Amino acid sequence: MIDFYNAFISYRHAPLDIKIAEHIQKQLEHFHVPHKLKGEIKHDRITRIFRDKDELPITSDLTETITNALENSEYLIVICSTNTKESMWVKREIQTFLKTHTKDQIFTVLCDGEPQDVIPEELLTGEKEIVDAFGCTHRINVPVEPLSCDYRMPKSRADKEELPRLAAGILGCSYDELQRRRRQYKMRRAAAVVAAAFAGVMAFGGYMLYSRIEINKAYIESLRARSVYLANESRQLLEDGKRADSIQLALAALPADKKDKTPETAQAIRAITDATGAYTTNHGLDIKPAWNFKCKYDVKSTVTSDDLSYLGALDSSGNIYCWDTTTTALVFEKASFEEPVRIDMPNVETFVITYAHKIEAYNIPSGKLMWTYKPDTTTSFMKDHIQFTVSDVFANIGDSKIVQFSLRDGTVRETYAFKQDSILNGVFNPAVSPDGKKIAYSDDNMVFDGSDSTTIHIYNTETKKDITHKIKTKYMEDLVFIDNDTLCAVSTMDFVNTSVSYSLAYDELKPGTKTFTFYRINEDKHWSQDLVYTDVSMGVGVKALPSRNAVLCYVGNAVAVFDLTNGNELNRYTTSSSVITAGDFNKDGLPEFILRHGEYVAARSTTANNLASFNVLCNNITSGAIGNVIYAVSRYSTDIISYNRTIQDDEWKAVKAPSGFSTGSTAQVFDSNEEYLVTASIISSDDKSYIRVSVIDLNSGKLSYTEDLKDTNASLTNFDMDYIDGKFYLLTENDTYLIDPDKDKITPSNLELEFGTMRSNGKLFFCESDYTSDELTVNICNYDGSDKDDLTIPDIEESYVGYTNFNAFYMKNMNKAFLFIVDTLYAVDMKSMDYEEVDLPDNWDFANIRNFYVTSSDDGSRVFFTDGNTVIVTDGSLKELFTININGGTTECAVFRNDRIYIVGNGYLYAYDSNTGDLVNKCEMKYFTKGYETKAWFDEKENHLYIQAEPVLYIFDLDSMYELACIESVYCYHKATDRFYCFSYLGSSEVIPGYIKHYSVKDLIEKAKGLIGDTPLDDATKSKYGL
Repeated sequence: MIDFYNAFISYRHAPLDIKIAEHIQKQLEHFHVPHKLKGEIKHDRITRIFRDKDELPITSDLTETITNALENSEYLIVICSTNTKESMWVKREIQTFLKTHTKDQIFTVLCDGEPQDVIPEELLTGEKEIVDAFGCTHRINVPVEPLSCDYRMPKSRADKEELPRLAAGILGCSYDELQRRRRQYKMRRAAAVVAAAFAGVMAFGGYMLYSRIEINKAYIESLRARSVYLANESRQLLEDGKRADSIQLALAALPADKKDKTPETAQAIRAITDATGAYTTNHGLDIKPAWNFKCKYDVKSTVTSDDLSYLGALDSSGNIYCWDTTTTALVFEKASFEEPVRIDMPNVETFVITYAHKIEAYNIPSGKLMWTYKPDTTTSFMKDHIQFTVSDVFANIGDSKIVQFSLRDGTVRETYAFKQDSILNGVFNPAVSPDGKKIAYSDDNMVFDGSDSTTIHIYNTETKKDITHKIKTKYMEDLVFIDNDTLCAVSTMDFVNTSVSYSLAYDELKPGTKTFTFYRINEDKHWSQDLVYTDVSMGVGVKALPSRNAVLCYVGNAVAVFDLTNGNELNRYTTSSSVITAGDFNKDGLPEFILRHGEYVAARSTTANNLASFNVLCNNITSGAIGNVIYAVSRYSTDIISYNRTIQDDEWKAVKAPSGFSTGSTAQVFDSNEEYLVTASIISSDDKSYIRVSVIDLNSGKLSYTEDLKDTNASLTNFDMDYIDGKFYLLTENDTYLIDPDKDKITPSNLELEFGTMRSNGKLFFCESDYTSDELTVNICNYDGSDKDDLTIPDIEESYVGYTNFNAFYMKNMNKAFLFIVDTLYAVDMKSMDYEEVDLPDNWDFANIRNFYVTSSDDGSRVFFTDGNTVIVTDGSLKELFTININGGTTECAVFRNDRIYIVGNGYLYAYDSNTGDLVNKCEMKYFTKGYETKAWFDEKENHLYIQAEPVLYIFDLDSMYELACIESVYCYHKATDRFYCFSYLGSSEVIPGYIKHYSVKDLIEKAKGLIGDTPLDDATKSKYGL
């Protein structure tokens, strides 16, 4: 049995009363007592409220249960409504409670009505003792108003304002104090909730920020991967000759504007550098892709103007194009509903299109129709039916007729009707002399009458005379005028078994023979020569070589040059694949060829049958043209690729110098400091070679001084230049010169250099041995002959045999010399001249002592030795720390930085930990120029590594370990002006110095946009690369 209740709720079991009673009980039992009141009040919390609905057990002894609860309740709460006064149980409960309690322990709760109407009468009066005038005490009933809670108002408001009155009474504290403490608690709780909410918001915000950062990081990485992919594809397109597409993809690999989050990857910078030709200078014969002109469908045929200033094309769908090759602009385009038979550009102003039944001429560059010619006959034009002279068109219109009409306006000038007795009764293989005065043709192109000959006619349009020649053949393939008086007939006796290209998709390879018969018309004589070929015939070519009075003939992979007068063979070549076309661009009689497998070859001598080959063009070529620009088309390609013979950055500027100045030949050495570039070149004259020294002011870009050393024995042997201790030294075969750029003065040292003298960082080393004793003396001095010392090394294990067994390196920062002699490495202290042997591995390759290389860190704490394959790194005391094997190649140079050592070897730049020798990273290099002295320096701001193996400069991005640029023909980089000084070829060997600014990424983007202009990227390429 429960012996204590905080309060007993008495009420009538009516709906409103029950509802209020339940609510009061629940609210009181869950009433929150402020923590700061606990300990100061009678109860720390309200634990139990009795309400007969919940507390009475299911028994018949209800009175005893209620009585017990009333006796054990501290307070009585009466729910007062209009129904209360009618309740007998409420009255009895009040009476029973008052037996053991006072009226002060009874509280009322108003549900409806007015207090005087609903509160039981027992609670509205109370006894009071009074003392009368006589001093007697009396008890009287006086009106009282019990503590009441008003629940007639909305519950939420009553709970906040009225319920605390009951709670305060039960807890034993004042209402005001309870409310004040509750307000403080609510404020603290609200603050805690706000803080918790804020913390939650912050946590959520932090999570969202973190998620956003991670998402953004993933997005940036996806953009980085996309940039690298597009950059790699750009470089591949450039390698394939598609420079325009390469530039477009390189631009797509870089951010388009400030809002674009695409990272500026090293790969993209390299791609746009290569695609734009940045830093490129003229290297002489340096054929590189210049542009790719795009057709909508596969290229079927191409044509160029004589000066190659305009390019025309016909695609497989019959679309016709004409481009200005100087600007790469498409000057006009024509869609044809009738497929053309052929296209021609007889001059730079006229584009002629031949269809089966008409010929049209269009103006270049406007694309306006000039004239249309339609023959009266029903003939269908074929490719060989049209011939051009400077002013006229000759068309074979069938019925043994040839029409001559004006190229300018299409006006018919003459119609030639030829009498034919041939089986086919036609004019075949028509040819017109350049002056238009002779027309040649054959009776038949194939022999059907069982004989082995056909007749060639040469008709004079002025005299109206017809000269005929019988030629032995089964098939007449072509007639070509070499000049106005020389005709070539190309024929074969075995057409069926000849090697031919039947289509773009199918070649039949069979050996074949072509006969070239030349008729000297005015001299009335002729001669013949055969060409035997074993590769597919991509057409027959006959071209004049006027400078040699010779003619070039080719078919398949067979080429020959014949004397035009007598037919004597001058040269004969067999090319590696079929000849597509040939030319004599330099007018020197040395022909050049485009071969179908992509080779570009050129004859190098009129007396020898050798060809120089350049594997630079696209593969599987079907057509091309040779001039100052080279054009090539690959099988099934939509692109016509143009190649320039010389590619040079248009922002390269020659140094300011007198007109015609050059530093001399490519046989040159050079060095520089912060102010000057000094070059020395070997100049070859008729009687003697000499050296030209040139001094260039790097800040102004002007030639400062030049002098020819006429009395110097010029030879590439021991020809070098060094900048040491603020001085420029020129080292020749037998002497050294001190060059003072500030005073424009060159002073010889009169120090005679012996053969085999080694030089390194300002020191000269020469070994003396009488080859009879075990002692070896090393003579050491500065470049000017000062500070001479002799070092004697005894007990050489085998006799010293000279230059091939000796190598020397001087480390100025350590003041040590390292001498490789026969099979031992000596470290020499240059101050005391004491030396010690350095331990080397058993596999050290002393047989290739010229490949040895030594360098050290700036502070001398690390020393690097290599024989070209094995690398040893020691500390400053020459104690070995670790070894590295560079397999499959030669180690060329190394440079230290912080805890890294960067090594160039085997076509890679390697990064190793300089403390442990562990490989950290590596990147592939374009190539490395071997055999040159190297320099290396770092751009700390950009984290770039520069390595110059003169005359090539490599720039590496060390964050990504990627080669940013490879600049050829470079003298030096000048930091103050941010320029690269480079030389450009004037001729086969003569060069001129100049400079190019160091491009920013923004510069490269602008350069690329300037090159492509308004040329859009075609839809197929966009789709392929997701652009």
